Amino acid sequence: MKLASSAALVLATALASQAALVSYSILLPGGGGGGAFDNTTYSGTVGGSVLVPASSGVTTAGIYQGSAAGPLVGSLSLLSIPAGGNAIEIFFTASPLTLTAPQFTSFMGTNLWLSLNDGSGTSVVSGVLTPVPEPETYAAAAALGLAGFAIWRRRQAK
Repeated sequence: MKLASSAALVLATALASQAALVSYSILLPGGGGGGAFDNTTYSGTVGGSVLVPASSGVTTAGIYQGSAAGPLVGSLSLLSIPAGGNAIEIFFTASPLTLTAPQFTSFMGTNLWLSLNDGSGTSVVSGVLTPVPEPETYAAAAALGLAGFAIWRRRQAK
């Protein structure tokens, strides 16, 4: 029983450390990014870069709910730098970006999208914001699994 209470303490500590920030990644064709949102204030950061053809005409970028064409959640700042040839590298940032509670729930369901758009509002490149568990989450799950295995073994021995 002592082992089970130790495992519960490890799990509670890991979950408490998770209570502050929820990290995420954004995979985009030609690049990517990421950031983290505080799960109490729903405020966070966004950053990354992507290579696109120089003729793509990217002028705006934002975070959208539901799809790359869904309702705008927040706008991003852009910086374009020639990358050689017919490509440009576009850096996108937002800090802070604050979500509403339903938007944060949508984010946790991997239903927020980053989209870089041309002058007509058509998406040139987009990707989903995917929450990434912190290593402590895996450690807590492993500790809980080991505690369960130890309890099972102890009961089998009796």
